[in-house]
Amino acid sequence: MDVSVTVILAKMAALVEQAQQSDVRQMREHVAAVRVLCDLILEEKMATTVVQETALPKKLDIGDDANGTSLLDF
Repeated sequence: MDVSVTVILAKMAALVEQAQQSDVRQMREHVAAVRVLCDLILEEKMATTVVQETALPKKLDIGDDANGTSLLDF
């Protein structure tokens, strides 16, 4: 199930508001939750980047001594 970045950011904003209105112990818990959500966004972006990079077709380097682009050309 994909969760949009907008939904995650809204949750982070709510947690920041709760942290501002909490005592020190609860504030630390809210800030830790915000950190987890930040990591989630960053990991999702990195995973998307890796998938996009690996999805690109790569050209075969045939070198100077090859006769053509076919594997059967000698």
